[in-house]
Amino acid sequence: MKKIEKSLRNLRNNPEKAQFAELLAVCVYFFGKPHRHGGSHIVFRTGLLEDPRIVIQARGKSAKGYQVRQLLMLIDKMERDSSHD
Repeated sequence: MKKIEKSLRNLRNNPEKAQFAELLAVCVYFFGKPHRHGGSHIVFRTGLLEDPRIVIQARGKSAKGYQVRQLLMLIDKMERDSSHD
């Protein structure tokens, strides 16, 4: 299993206790390098009109649960849209 698949599975299984490093790795995999990385926030451009960016930030070594859920919803939407092409 690819490392990114394992990270994505971990995020899906427990978004409230996800590791920030996994959240960051999944964002970089899907969206490339961050658009902006300043202070505590990291901003990625998604390329979607209705959701043009996603912002993540660490809570210690953990990810914020609501940001993990936002990312997962965005990935699910991207996968649904690509399957209809």
